[in-house]
Amino acid sequence: MSLRHGLLGLLTTWEASGYDIKQEFDGFVSVFWHSNLSQIYPELAKLENEGLIESRLVTQVGKPDKKLYQITESGKAEMIRWLSQLQPFRNEKIHF
Repeated sequence: MSLRHGLLGLLTTWEASGYDIKQEFDGFVSVFWHSNLSQIYPELAKLENEGLIESRLVTQVGKPDKKLYQITESGKAEMIRWLSQLQPFRNEKIHF
């Protein structure tokens, strides 16, 4: 799975900042996937430029504004397209 589709997948369930997404990668997702902010933010920018996600600024008192990302209808369509191309997992025994 690419980071692109991992981010789209995370954003299908909630609106999140880059920091929030990094926390997900450091938590549950870290069991099978590791990613850094230096990878996440550029990919979020690409996804936004392509219209697959959109962002909004949230004003915070005493802190910099927070940018929250959410998936767009085009992003959902991309996830459906990508998921439809995946091969089903087969639970077959391997014989030697």
